[in-house]
Amino acid sequence: MSDQLPDGSPRPEPGRGDASAAAAERGGRAAADPAFADASGAASHDPNRASGSRRAPRVRVRRQRSVQESLGSIVLGFEFIVMFLATLVVFGLHKLPPLVALGGGGLLTVLLLAIIPLLKRPSGFVIGWVLQAIILASSIFVPQMLIVAIPFGGMWAYCMIRGSRIDRENRALAAARDAQDPPSTPDSL
Repeated sequence: MSDQLPDGSPRPEPGRGDASAAAAERGGRAAADPAFADASGAASHDPNRASGSRRAPRVRVRRQRSVQESLGSIVLGFEFIVMFLATLVVFGLHKLPPLVALGGGGLLTVLLLAIIPLLKRPSGFVIGWVLQAIILASSIFVPQMLIVAIPFGGMWAYCMIRGSRIDRENRALAAARDAQDPPSTPDSL
Protein backbone atom coordinates (compact mmCIF):
# COMPACT_ATOMS: atom_id res chain seq x y z
CA MET A 1 0.00 0.00 0.00
CA SER A 2 1.54 3.32 -1.07
CA ASP A 3 1.52 6.53 0.93
CA GLN A 4 -0.12 8.51 -1.89
CA LEU A 5 -3.57 8.50 -3.47
CA PRO A 6 -4.00 8.12 -7.26
CA ASP A 7 -4.17 11.93 -7.62
CA GLY A 8 -0.82 12.37 -5.82
CA SER A 9 -2.15 13.67 -2.51
CA PRO A 10 -0.96 12.04 0.74
CA ARG A 11 -3.04 9.17 2.08
CA PRO A 12 -4.92 10.08 5.32
CA GLU A 13 -4.29 8.13 8.48
CA PRO A 14 -6.53 5.08 8.93
CA GLY A 15 -9.78 6.03 10.65
CA ARG A 16 -9.12 9.72 10.03
CA GLY A 17 -9.68 12.07 7.10
CA ASP A 18 -12.60 13.60 5.35
CA ALA A 19 -15.11 12.01 3.00
CA SER A 20 -13.48 13.46 -0.12
CA ALA A 21 -10.20 11.73 0.71
CA ALA A 22 -12.03 8.44 1.13
CA ALA A 23 -13.86 9.01 -2.16
CA ALA A 24 -10.59 9.85 -3.87
CA GLU A 25 -9.13 6.61 -2.56
CA ARG A 26 -12.03 4.60 -4.03
CA GLY A 27 -12.31 6.27 -7.42
CA GLY A 28 -9.48 8.66 -7.98
CA ARG A 29 -9.79 12.36 -8.65
CA ALA A 30 -13.09 12.08 -10.51
CA ALA A 31 -14.84 10.72 -7.45
CA ALA A 32 -13.42 13.36 -5.11
CA ASP A 33 -13.50 16.45 -7.32
CA PRO A 34 -17.06 17.53 -8.26
CA ALA A 35 -15.65 19.60 -11.11
CA PHE A 36 -14.63 16.34 -12.75
CA ALA A 37 -18.22 15.05 -12.76
CA ASP A 38 -20.38 15.67 -15.81
CA ALA A 39 -23.87 17.23 -15.72
CA SER A 40 -25.51 13.91 -14.81
CA GLY A 41 -23.31 13.61 -11.71
CA ALA A 42 -21.32 10.69 -13.15
CA ALA A 43 -17.60 10.93 -12.85
CA SER A 44 -15.69 11.74 -16.00
CA HIS A 45 -12.27 10.16 -16.24
CA ASP A 46 -10.97 12.55 -18.91
CA PRO A 47 -7.69 13.96 -17.56
CA ASN A 48 -7.42 16.40 -20.49
CA ARG A 49 -10.54 18.27 -19.43
CA ALA A 50 -10.02 21.38 -17.34
CA SER A 51 -11.06 20.83 -13.75
CA GLY A 52 -13.45 23.80 -13.77
CA SER A 53 -15.29 23.04 -17.02
CA ARG A 54 -18.61 21.23 -17.06
CA ARG A 55 -20.72 19.95 -19.88
CA ALA A 56 -23.98 21.69 -20.48
CA PRO A 57 -26.92 19.54 -19.40
CA ARG A 58 -28.79 17.92 -22.26
CA VAL A 59 -32.20 19.45 -22.72
CA ARG A 60 -34.88 17.25 -24.25
CA VAL A 61 -37.10 19.20 -26.60
CA ARG A 62 -40.62 17.83 -26.63
CA ARG A 63 -42.67 17.60 -29.78
CA GLN A 64 -45.36 20.26 -30.03
CA ARG A 65 -48.73 18.50 -29.82
CA SER A 66 -51.63 19.71 -31.92
CA VAL A 67 -54.82 20.94 -30.29
CA GLN A 68 -56.72 18.13 -31.99
CA GLU A 69 -54.33 15.55 -30.52
CA SER A 70 -54.57 17.06 -27.04
CA LEU A 71 -58.37 17.23 -27.05
CA GLY A 72 -58.64 13.72 -28.50
CA SER A 73 -56.42 12.26 -25.81
CA ILE A 74 -58.51 13.93 -23.10
CA VAL A 75 -61.77 12.55 -24.51
CA LEU A 76 -60.35 9.05 -24.95
CA GLY A 77 -58.87 9.07 -21.45
CA PHE A 78 -62.19 9.91 -19.83
CA GLU A 79 -64.06 7.56 -22.13
CA PHE A 80 -61.69 4.79 -21.05
CA ILE A 81 -62.75 5.24 -17.42
CA VAL A 82 -66.47 5.44 -18.22
CA MET A 83 -66.27 2.48 -20.60
CA PHE A 84 -64.57 0.38 -17.92
CA LEU A 85 -67.39 1.17 -15.50
CA ALA A 86 -70.00 0.56 -18.21
CA THR A 87 -68.47 -2.87 -18.84
CA LEU A 88 -68.98 -3.73 -15.18
CA VAL A 89 -72.59 -2.48 -15.36
CA VAL A 90 -73.33 -4.61 -18.44
CA PHE A 91 -71.82 -7.62 -16.68
CA GLY A 92 -73.88 -6.92 -13.53
CA LEU A 93 -77.14 -6.51 -15.48
CA HIS A 94 -76.67 -9.93 -17.11
CA LYS A 95 -77.65 -8.46 -20.49
CA LEU A 96 -74.91 -10.46 -22.23
CA PRO A 97 -73.02 -13.66 -21.40
CA PRO A 98 -70.16 -12.91 -18.96
CA LEU A 99 -67.43 -13.72 -21.48
CA VAL A 100 -68.95 -11.41 -24.09
CA ALA A 101 -69.63 -8.59 -21.61
CA LEU A 102 -66.23 -8.64 -19.92
CA GLY A 103 -64.25 -9.66 -23.00
CA GLY A 104 -65.83 -7.16 -25.38
CA GLY A 105 -65.88 -4.35 -22.85
CA GLY A 106 -62.33 -5.10 -21.76
CA LEU A 107 -61.15 -5.08 -25.36
CA LEU A 108 -62.83 -1.73 -26.02
CA THR A 109 -61.33 -0.18 -22.88
CA VAL A 110 -57.84 -1.40 -23.79
CA LEU A 111 -58.23 -0.10 -27.35
CA LEU A 112 -59.40 3.30 -26.08
CA LEU A 113 -56.27 3.57 -23.98
CA ALA A 114 -53.97 2.18 -26.67
CA ILE A 115 -55.10 4.72 -29.24
CA ILE A 116 -53.97 7.76 -27.26
CA PRO A 117 -50.29 7.50 -28.33
CA LEU A 118 -51.39 6.86 -31.92
CA LEU A 119 -53.08 10.27 -32.15
CA LYS A 120 -49.83 11.78 -33.40
CA ARG A 121 -50.64 10.12 -36.75
CA PRO A 122 -53.76 10.57 -38.91
CA SER A 123 -54.51 6.84 -38.62
CA GLY A 124 -55.01 7.30 -34.85
CA PHE A 125 -57.93 9.67 -35.51
CA VAL A 126 -59.49 7.21 -37.97
CA ILE A 127 -59.23 4.41 -35.39
CA GLY A 128 -60.81 6.76 -32.84
CA TRP A 129 -63.79 7.33 -35.15
CA VAL A 130 -64.11 3.55 -35.67
CA LEU A 131 -64.15 2.94 -31.91
CA GLN A 132 -66.83 5.60 -31.45
CA ALA A 133 -68.94 3.79 -34.07
CA ILE A 134 -68.37 0.40 -32.37
CA ILE A 135 -69.45 1.81 -29.00
CA LEU A 136 -72.56 3.28 -30.62
CA ALA A 137 -73.29 -0.04 -32.35
CA SER A 138 -73.00 -1.88 -29.03
CA SER A 139 -76.19 -0.11 -27.96
CA ILE A 140 -78.08 -2.52 -30.23
CA PHE A 141 -77.34 -5.28 -27.70
CA VAL A 142 -77.34 -3.13 -24.57
CA PRO A 143 -79.40 0.08 -24.92
CA GLN A 144 -77.75 1.55 -21.81
CA MET A 145 -74.56 1.96 -23.86
CA LEU A 146 -76.20 5.00 -25.41
CA ILE A 147 -75.38 6.73 -22.12
CA VAL A 148 -71.70 6.36 -23.06
CA ALA A 149 -71.95 6.54 -26.86
CA ILE A 150 -73.92 9.76 -27.30
CA PRO A 151 -72.03 12.13 -24.98
CA PHE A 152 -68.56 10.81 -25.78
CA GLY A 153 -69.27 10.47 -29.49
CA GLY A 154 -70.47 14.07 -29.47
CA MET A 155 -67.41 15.25 -27.55
CA TRP A 156 -65.13 13.32 -29.90
CA ALA A 157 -66.79 14.88 -32.97
CA TYR A 158 -66.67 18.38 -31.49
CA CYS A 159 -63.03 18.06 -30.43
CA MET A 160 -61.95 16.70 -33.82
CA ILE A 161 -63.75 19.41 -35.78
CA ARG A 162 -62.89 22.33 -33.51
CA GLY A 163 -59.34 21.07 -32.85
CA SER A 164 -58.54 20.85 -36.55
CA ARG A 165 -59.90 24.36 -37.08
CA ILE A 166 -57.75 25.75 -34.26
CA ASP A 167 -54.70 23.93 -35.63
CA ARG A 168 -55.28 25.42 -39.08
CA GLU A 169 -55.59 28.92 -37.58
CA ASN A 170 -52.42 28.41 -35.52
CA ARG A 171 -50.48 27.28 -38.61
CA ALA A 172 -51.71 30.33 -40.54
CA LEU A 173 -50.68 32.66 -37.71
CA ALA A 174 -47.26 31.01 -37.44
CA ALA A 175 -46.74 31.31 -41.21
CA ALA A 176 -47.72 35.00 -41.14
CA ARG A 177 -45.40 35.64 -38.19
CA ASP A 178 -42.51 33.86 -39.93
CA ALA A 179 -43.12 35.84 -43.13
CA GLN A 180 -42.97 39.13 -41.17
CA ASP A 181 -39.99 38.27 -38.99
CA PRO A 182 -37.72 35.64 -40.54
CA PRO A 183 -35.69 33.70 -37.97
CA SER A 184 -32.14 34.95 -37.46
CA THR A 185 -29.25 32.71 -38.38
CA PRO A 186 -25.87 32.64 -36.63
CA ASP A 187 -24.26 34.09 -39.78
CA SER A 188 -26.44 37.21 -39.64
CA LEU A 189 -25.42 38.08 -36.09
